[in-house]
Amino acid sequence: MKHRHALDAAAFHQPHDFVERLVRAFDEGPAPTTGDDDIRERILAELAKADWAPRAGLTIVVTDGVVDLNGVIFDDKEREALRVAAENVPGSRPSRITWFGSNRSPELS
Repeated sequence: MKHRHALDAAAFHQPHDFVERLVRAFDEGPAPTTGDDDIRERILAELAKADWAPRAGLTIVVTDGVVDLNGVIFDDKEREALRVAAENVPGSRPSRITWFGSNRSPELS
């Protein structure tokens, strides 16, 4: 049975190349989060890169890795995108979301 690996079989023939590729693979991964403040900062950094993300009217609070998103967001696609952006940050857990200005009650996804 063949297994797919990020490191190809040729890397095993030359130990130096294998170690170099292994180190590179670890370096390319996201840095581990250090706590709630770090998770919040990473979410804010991701949203700052997105031209669709609201610049006002959104509050982000992280407690024990759980992200609370609170704000006035009328577009369902933006709401979903914000939730996905928050939950894709390493260390974050499912979000509690309260969207004001809608008929929705707080949800935990």
